[in-house]
Amino acid sequence: MNYNEYSPATNNIGQAKSRVAKEWPWDERPRRLKAMQADMGDVLWTKGYRVVPLTLAADQQRVLFHDGEKIVCLNRKNGEQMWASKPLSKRSPIATNFGPT
Repeated sequence: MNYNEYSPATNNIGQAKSRVAKEWPWDERPRRLKAMQADMGDVLWTKGYRVVPLTLAADQQRVLFHDGEKIVCLNRKNGEQMWASKPLSKRSPIATNFGPT
């Protein structure tokens, strides 16, 4: 099947998606961020932060996320905060299917 022939099995997904966004927004509670050694499974560090859904990202040096107020950058090796942005505007409440970044 090529892409142009594809059609969804149902068109009700939009209604369900809207319901989920309205009834189950992000609860804004802190979560545990953990860095782990991939080959051994050892925990390198654990930090408690609020993390907006769909915003967690990492590269070789940094871990970045939106905490509901600002963008936070952590050092990937030790979990220490490297910087944080000024407060940013946000959608309220933040739906779990919405990524503000």
